[in-house]
Amino acid sequence: MPVSPRERERDGINRAVADTGGEAGVRVSVVYCAARAVWMKEIDLAEAATLGDAIKASGVLVAYPELELAELAVGVFSRPRPLDEPAHDGDRIEIYRPLLVDPKDARRHRAELRRRRKAGAAR
Repeated sequence: MPVSPRERERDGINRAVADTGGEAGVRVSVVYCAARAVWMKEIDLAEAATLGDAIKASGVLVAYPELELAELAVGVFSRPRPLDEPAHDGDRIEIYRPLLVDPKDARRHRAELRRRRKAGAAR
């Protein structure tokens, strides 16, 4: 079912409208970027399916057994969403990996390295 322009304005997501061939339901993409690979699959779901249902149906949990559905951080088009939110036609459901390094700590570390280099070059 296509998303109306009014719905797009309300949640701020510009969803692509997928053609499901006239069948009732929604077509979504599930995407997971592992450390060295990208996993993506387009699937057709029932109209009342949630983001969690889409992830289960996609097979990503079988392909990556280390993923626990209840612990996943997910979003739609780069916007975080809960697993129980309904999936809409054309959604790109993204599974996010946890950060390996806190961005603030990484910046502090880089700044410290620059200070040391600058101090060493001044001698």
